[in-house]
Amino acid sequence: MTVSTRDHRNVAAERVLSMLQSWSDRFQRHVRQKRAHQRRPCSIKTTCVIPESKRVAGEVEDESFTEIWLRNISQGGVGFIAQGQLQTTNDLVIISLGPKYMLCRIVRSRQVHDGFWEYGVCFLEEASM
Repeated sequence: MTVSTRDHRNVAAERVLSMLQSWSDRFQRHVRQKRAHQRRPCSIKTTCVIPESKRVAGEVEDESFTEIWLRNISQGGVGFIAQGQLQTTNDLVIISLGPKYMLCRIVRSRQVHDGFWEYGVCFLEEASM
């Protein structure tokens, strides 16, 4: 991937995050939240790995990582966007959060703007990579 392509993807992701946050801000007063944990908005670029990707146990290759952009985080999980739909068969992903990796279950997904998908995941346990 060229630098230009990566820059274009980052700009597109920031635009999508901004649109989603604008929508959330507008409708926050009109929608009742039934969440166990309060969400905090954020805009953090990180990576995720789909556990069932074809590879030998213990090996992680560069192409098995997918760039994602976190849009909110809570004690119970995160919301993020990814370019394109994640190809997972059991709704599990491992997300890099600083020095830790968290095994997460996808609880919701939807296609949003410009080829991006939005996901909501709940934390299951810390994963070792």
